[in-house]
Amino acid sequence: MKYLKELTLAISLFFGSALGVVAQENAAPSDSLRVIIWKVKGITCSSDLKRISTNVTAVQGVASCKVLKQGPKSTFEVRYHPSQTNEAAVAAAIQATPDCENPDKRPYQVVK
Repeated sequence: MKYLKELTLAISLFFGSALGVVAQENAAPSDSLRVIIWKVKGITCSSDLKRISTNVTAVQGVASCKVLKQGPKSTFEVRYHPSQTNEAAVAAAIQATPDCENPDKRPYQVVK
């Protein structure tokens, strides 16, 4: 029984570390991340901020999207992998986000 527990633990550790190595190999290096600050107008409530962040984060290659400032021109910090996406795709995701009150409208505009 003692050996069975040790064998189970050894197998778990082996496969756990092997999966960790595979995950690290597939992950893009953190030094390749680029950061861009976007100003967005057309936001009227905090739900809009969350919708935009969620939509931008769904873009392949985007690591994070966080709100830096809320207001008439809200500010977002977007971290992305330039080998997987670009600024135009991020801007398109922002502007394609539907309004929380009227899902048929796309009121958000990126301002440089």
